[in-house]
Amino acid sequence: METLRAEEEAARTELAAPHASHAYRSLHELSERRATVAALHTTAETAFTALRGAHEAEEDAAGRLAAGIEGLGSRLTELGTEHRELLAQAERAGLLSGHLGDAVALPRTVRSPAT
Repeated sequence: METLRAEEEAARTELAAPHASHAYRSLHELSERRATVAALHTTAETAFTALRGAHEAEEDAAGRLAAGIEGLGSRLTELGTEHRELLAQAERAGLLSGHLGDAVALPRTVRSPAT
């Protein structure tokens, strides 16, 4: 019985030796690093997806703003034309144009196309 216990102890020592070796520890560290890299990769993909979504939302908002600006510009042009027509009608009716006021002058801003 004593011989069996000695052999069992020797076998356990022999099995534990590779686990305690430098190569086994390096392999375990490499496995941990691979898991870390995989987690970082997943995080980077998620961040990139979020960034792409935010960029697309900004582009959509810029497009809507551009359309709104064009609509406002058209409406202001219409109002200016209407104001000039009303001034002409008022003058024909004998009203002095000084009583009617001037159209508000709006500064012109040249807008570059959205990129």
